[in-house]
Amino acid sequence: WWPLATGQFVGALFGYKVFSVICHQIPERSWRSLGFPLAVCSRCTAIYVGGLVGLLVYPLAVGSFGQRDYASRSRRWLLLSLLPMLIDVILDWAGIIRNTFITRTLTGLIVGVAAALYLYYLIVESVTEWQPAGIPRPSPTGSPDRIGDKDHDQ
Repeated sequence: WWPLATGQFVGALFGYKVFSVICHQIPERSWRSLGFPLAVCSRCTAIYVGGLVGLLVYPLAVGSFGQRDYASRSRRWLLLSLLPMLIDVILDWAGIIRNTFITRTLTGLIVGVAAALYLYYLIVESVTEWQPAGIPRPSPTGSPDRIGDKDHDQ
């Protein structure tokens, strides 16, 4: 991890401590940077990377399905995305099939993308509800809308 590699031990310790709340941080299950394990495991790293990918593809997803269909679909995608991860964890825990670095990374990516798509939609909808009339609001498709603009609403 770059703080360790560059001798910034306080920063590295802080990062590892913060992420220890949400991740087991087993070094053998973590991606490495500059010879040091990241502060989160491969699955958590993949969730974060998948989240970034989900944010980048959000406008395409909303444009493909339309605003109304998108809400229910994104919720279903999120719930369905948890199944492969759950199966991977349960099979490993039960000793039936050992999960691998690849399965942990892939299931994390799937959940990360789905979570970002769903959470971004919720955030956009929440912001839209708080906007005063006449103020441009964020649009899921990228074009600004105006709330309460009589010429625009007709």
